Amino acid sequence: MTNYTKTESDITSAKIQSCRDIVREILGFGVDQSQIYLILELLAMEIEKHERSIDIVACIREVAGEDILRLKNEKLV
Repeated sequence: MTNYTKTESDITSAKIQSCRDIVREILGFGVDQSQIYLILELLAMEIEKHERSIDIVACIREVAGEDILRLKNEKLV
């Protein structure tokens, strides 16, 4: 019986495939562009490094502009 161990490359490839599967699953819900921007923003808010989180959220908001899904009376902080 041969015992195979996963290499770092195998682990990285599996993680990348998992991310692709998650994106495919999200898109399977039939989300539109405004929802995609909001999902990106919400995911960015989950990043552990606070400064990076703030920078990415700001970038998404700048790129998305008015196209991001928002309630009419929602205020951005």
